[in-house]
Amino acid sequence: MKLNQMKLSFSICASLIGFGVIPSMSVSLAQSGWFWQNPLPQGNSLNAVAVLDSDTVTVVGAAGTILRTTDGGATWTPQTSGTTNSLRGLSFVNANTGTVVSNYGTILRTTTGGVNLP
Repeated sequence: MKLNQMKLSFSICASLIGFGVIPSMSVSLAQSGWFWQNPLPQGNSLNAVAVLDSDTVTVVGAAGTILRTTDGGATWTPQTSGTTNSLRGLSFVNANTGTVVSNYGTILRTTTGGVNLP
């Protein structure tokens, strides 16, 4: 078989596999125990994270996104920020008291772990 014929044969086989005509081998691209979570519970980009302990983590991101977990990431709860600015940084001094900032001058502060903003 000439080189051009081999290239054409490979291209045709790859196309048929891609279209599902020829089943490809079952190959897992994910590691065991990992699964897709984005866009769950949301699909905005996340920019910063604060890890308070092995269970409690808060993340902030685009469009005013604030998410918090208190079970080590098994579930994430969206929290209301009151802004659509992209949130860029956050810092917590304890599990309840924290500050979030954006690159547009927005500064948010919570004393309730983000349950509500004062």
